[in-house]
Amino acid sequence: MQYRQLGTSDLKVSSIALGCMGFGAGTGTALNQRSWAVGQTQANQVLDRAISLGD
Repeated sequence: MQYRQLGTSDLKVSSIALGCMGFGAGTGTALNQRSWAVGQTQANQVLDRAISLGD
């Protein structure tokens, strides 16, 4: 895993991140109601796969 300095802070973050914005069931069919989000089962599958591929 490669890490980079975060701006001018003392923090180091990994170069690759897994965003979870699309996790969680949507409430409707309109785009602003997160109709594009995935539910718990699919979110678990994505996280399990990411963990299995990690260092």
